[in-house]
Amino acid sequence: MAPLSRFVLGFWQGSRVLSAEESFRILPDGSLDLVWQLDAGAPVGLGFGTGTRPRDARLIKGAIYFGLRFRAGGAHRFLDEGDLSELTDSARESGLKGGGDLARRLNEADDFAARTELLSTHLAQLAAKAAEPDLIELAARAIEQGASSCISRADKIDDLARRLGVTRRHLERLARRQLGISPKMLARIARFRRAARMIRQGEAASGADLAAACNYVDQAHLIREFQQFAGSTPKRFQSS
Repeated sequence: MAPLSRFVLGFWQGSRVLSAEESFRILPDGSLDLVWQLDAGAPVGLGFGTGTRPRDARLIKGAIYFGLRFRAGGAHRFLDEGDLSELTDSARESGLKGGGDLARRLNEADDFAARTELLSTHLAQLAAKAAEPDLIELAARAIEQGASSCISRADKIDDLARRLGVTRRHLERLARRQLGISPKMLARIARFRRAARMIRQGEAASGADLAAACNYVDQAHLIREFQQFAGSTPKRFQSS
């Protein structure tokens, strides 16, 4: 049986929402979240698709949110969605394959541990049918491992497609359906995440050093990418 860690980054649960004004900001990270809105009317599963820009998710007063975060390239094996590009930069009702009354059972579960066990059991059954990595899982893994390189360049995407034994056009078409974004966009997001992590950890002395370390063309290129993915400059991101 394939281990869940191959597909899943983790589970999380928020505290009960106290105000209708509450929201949370989502920055692009190449991942897709499946979130259950519980204890506020009929329980519902929501798919938060892969993002290409920052967005704010508004919360329902009184609700508890229980979520599952997939690794890039992992969600398409589990979600009851034919085309993940329809979720990109948006959220809508969604669920797991064979999920049936899963939302109701999660709502009835006593706590986070019980919900995690229930969901893990269902995911394990689906993972048993995905013993071998498929093309998109391999592509996403290669892109994330090459986050510090210029893999977003056209020639690097061509190289990746050749290594996987397909044309670039085929890889891009499949990625849009099974990732929700193109391989180039995933590479840009992975590089942004590395730069953001370095900022948070104080690993770059200046913007120019950060741009060089993460293989941006120059500091202006770095700033443009942060403005798209974080909605701010690197300097403002550092102080946020």
